[in-house]
Amino acid sequence: MRFVHYHIFKNAGSSVTRALQEVFGDAWSSWEGLSPADAKPAAWVSEFLDSRPDVKAFCTHHGRPPLPADCVPIAFLRNPIERSHSVYRFLRLTNNPDHPHITNQSFAEWIDWALETPYGVVIRDYQTLHLSKASFGPGGVLQARATAADLDEARTLIAEWPAIGIVADFEASIANFNERYREWLPAPLPSYRENVTRSDSSSEEERIEEVRRQLGSHLFERLVEANRFDLLLYQDIAAKVSSRTYR
Repeated sequence: MRFVHYHIFKNAGSSVTRALQEVFGDAWSSWEGLSPADAKPAAWVSEFLDSRPDVKAFCTHHGRPPLPADCVPIAFLRNPIERSHSVYRFLRLTNNPDHPHITNQSFAEWIDWALETPYGVVIRDYQTLHLSKASFGPGGVLQARATAADLDEARTLIAEWPAIGIVADFEASIANFNERYREWLPAPLPSYRENVTRSDSSSEEERIEEVRRQLGSHLFERLVEANRFDLLLYQDIAAKVSSRTYR
């Protein structure tokens, strides 16, 4: 059995990547596109793995489900409202060229811009888009808008997976992956925290309230509306992971 890590941007992917690299060593590999819009369909992921029989764990931002045969998934979901703040901090820190004014924009100014522009797709139901075929519609990733059908597709996909994680309960999620996949893992996945853009110990609720405070009520509600499908998807999974009832 081989592992495919669907690295959803700002969903603890760097931490998972480091863990897989440590556990699999030379049997780990990754692939990244030339731009955020360079999504690859499931058939491409299958072809890549067929061409690399030495690879037992594969990480990618751009490869999309469903899973190739004889593979198991690793992916994390995150509250999309909290995630939007993490996306902003990361893009601002790295001077991302797709967001040319971000270094001079407050969080509220960037959200106002991002909700109306193609590269703002990264904070508009992005997790639902990533886990459905929506990335391959007319206009590709940058023009994608999630629908109820995409949410249903993402829910169905996840329901068929042995496990999925949530960022807010990272350690428990890693423990769940280790339990579900122990027969295929050469060693347990360690619980690293890489590429973290804030170091405080506030709760998820407190972090969301901070987003509300910085955005103001009107802009906050626009962000919520732009993530209505991600919120439903996240709420489905978070309750199950946190209560240890997933699968």
